[in-house]
Amino acid sequence: MKPHKLVEDAEHRELEALRRRHQLILNAVGEGVYGLDLEGNVTFVNPAAAAMIDWDEKDLIGQSMHRVLHHSHPDGRYYPKEDCPIYRAFQDGSVRRVTHEVFWRKDGTSFPVEYISTPMRDEAGQLIGAVVTFRDISQRSCSFAACSSAVRVLTADSKSSFVRCSTASAHLRWLISRKVTTAPIS
Repeated sequence: MKPHKLVEDAEHRELEALRRRHQLILNAVGEGVYGLDLEGNVTFVNPAAAAMIDWDEKDLIGQSMHRVLHHSHPDGRYYPKEDCPIYRAFQDGSVRRVTHEVFWRKDGTSFPVEYISTPMRDEAGQLIGAVVTFRDISQRSCSFAACSSAVRVLTADSKSSFVRCSTASAHLRWLISRKVTTAPIS
């Protein structure tokens, strides 16, 4: 075998091992992770991201992720791509962190998410896309809603109790001001 062929084979094995390691890392991450090119099309996606939106990973590659999962606001209104923080990250090179939006599943249902869109640059510093990590915050949203509801109930109860105590206190002050005495009951 020629020396340059040995070097090529070794480089190929090394690149394949590196690719495999990166794939294992992406597969192990519990949060959704996907990459976008400058057009907003998916370049890679991990299994967690695909599962959360009910798509097959292979069907997402090359798709506009905005059209797939971020096309509408929570109330169903159209969400223009130009207003999307995910896309602004690779337009202006700034990291975007969003804590209360929704992503849409293939079946048309939505779920609350928080995400970070981080611009990706090549070796020369040129923007080449973005990496987006996201998590489903449904449980946290439900817990927050339950706590908010409990606070509203407690606030209403305490206001009601305060009104009753204030009324009783005013009545007692009135009785004292009239020097009304009560005789013990025998």
